[in-house]
Amino acid sequence: MTAVAGPIRIDPKELSRRLGAPDAPVLVDVLPAAAHAAYRLPGAVNACVFEMVFLERVAGLVAGPDASLVIIGAGGDSLDADLAADKLLRAGYTRVAVLAGGRTAWHAAGLPAEGDASAPAAPDAPVAGLAGRWSVDIDRSWLRWTGRNPNGFHDGGVALNGGVVSVDAERAQGRIEVDPASLVNFDLAGEGSQPVLVAHLLSDDFLFVGRHPEVAYELASVSPLPDAALTTATHRIEGSLTMRGITAPLGFDATVSALADGSLAAEAHFDLDRTRWGMIYGSARFFAHLGMHLVFDGISISLRLVLAPA
Repeated sequence: MTAVAGPIRIDPKELSRRLGAPDAPVLVDVLPAAAHAAYRLPGAVNACVFEMVFLERVAGLVAGPDASLVIIGAGGDSLDADLAADKLLRAGYTRVAVLAGGRTAWHAAGLPAEGDASAPAAPDAPVAGLAGRWSVDIDRSWLRWTGRNPNGFHDGGVALNGGVVSVDAERAQGRIEVDPASLVNFDLAGEGSQPVLVAHLLSDDFLFVGRHPEVAYELASVSPLPDAALTTATHRIEGSLTMRGITAPLGFDATVSALADGSLAAEAHFDLDRTRWGMIYGSARFFAHLGMHLVFDGISISLRLVLAPA
């Protein structure tokens, strides 16, 4: 099989000169439509590389696989143009080039552009600051749990009662409350064993809700993580969790995103050792000869908090 050659790269000034020639290439802006509308090279067409129909869109915009194409991406470290060029070359397009430095380099060279903005938008970046007073939107927030044993797993959810978080330049504090009595199970839905499992988890073997109805997280600090991206963990959360009458430190990483309505969404996925909160049922660290009653110590937590301005 013959290897597909990579795209050539063309610098902004050379591309500018070629645009006035009779055989000028087709400029294909591969960013989302909103970015294309805001700032684009003169005459560029748009086919977003992140859409499943990217190749079909290109096919509808150019004369055929022998058309001369120059792919326009964001520039900097963004790989959008390279991704698009690879897709096109694998699809049989034979004359594919990439604008070196993308729109950023074009603008820096002082070359003309179209659109509603005078310059390309800054790259997407994680939320810079969380300062303010925030309340938990319980209708858009959730907590999921998964417990495991050698034969499989059980999973379910639990409701949040609410909470308020305050963040300023020097400290973060707040309290987020969970309603343990609301615990539900998902994997045994419709089976007679489902209510038995729920009762088992609410009993003194695990949450002991009858004596300890309070489950709450006290926030102590929120710190940005270095080199974070929008799709990675962006902040380190530290605090303490009170559960089953025991308070113990609990830290985890979370991805914090800004929502269109001015709220923040924090997503976290982590394991906690249930035995730190006195839930030693089924743990081989505390009991011998457990047999079918063995339960792994780690509980996986998936948490989404939507924080609205308070």
